[in-house]
Amino acid sequence: MCIEHAADHFEGQHYAYARSPWNVVHRRRVERIDDEHWRVTDDLLGDGEQEVALRWHTVDGDWRLDESERKVELFAADVDVAIAFDVPRTLALRVLRGVCDGDAVAGWQSEYYGEKGPRPTIELRGRVTLPVTLVTLVELGQRSGR
Repeated sequence: MCIEHAADHFEGQHYAYARSPWNVVHRRRVERIDDEHWRVTDDLLGDGEQEVALRWHTVDGDWRLDESERKVELFAADVDVAIAFDVPRTLALRVLRGVCDGDAVAGWQSEYYGEKGPRPTIELRGRVTLPVTLVTLVELGQRSGR
């Protein structure tokens, strides 16, 4: 459901998890700060403690994870992207690529029916007390000097 939109932002929410056992409403706000900077704010509305996961499916390419800075850098063909997270420390940050281990299946893409290939997926996962706000900051165009 759209709550608000304009040329530089959008806010909406959905109720897919508003039923048992989760009882959580997910609200997202996407804001364009300038041509190179975007902020995505995810509010998880509810009560009590929950296991949550935030995933970002990214362009395929090289990447660098800095757990202490809560940051992932992606090195694509034309542009480098830095993605930083302001989230509770209870959420573990990792990058998954082509994981298929029992119930854990992550880091895949399917461009065509019946085909799959590995692709980096950023995941933050852990237990939090609701309500909670998860902020993702995206910086485009950062040249890394690799």
